Amino acid sequence: MPETTPSRPRYLARQNARGVRYAYTRLEGRMISLGRYGTETSYAHFRELEQAWEASVAERPHTPVATLTVAELAERYLDHEAARCEANEIHRK
Repeated sequence: MPETTPSRPRYLARQNARGVRYAYTRLEGRMISLGRYGTETSYAHFRELEQAWEASVAERPHTPVATLTVAELAERYLDHEAARCEANEIHRK
């Protein structure tokens, strides 16, 4: 499995019942309102959030993700169960 990084925030639009479009973004699962879509204020707010996100991602330690196939997992499980049998933790019927 490849190393995963949080997805980059995007500038998105949403329309309310009256037809007014609002800008928003999603950060770590949270929806953050930016104001009216297409305005300089909403773009500025988005750029601030994006810069803060980039800084927080740069601070996070990058740990490699261990890859494990189904066959390797099954082999480890069988070794574990064999060790339990030898230690008399479980008994075969």
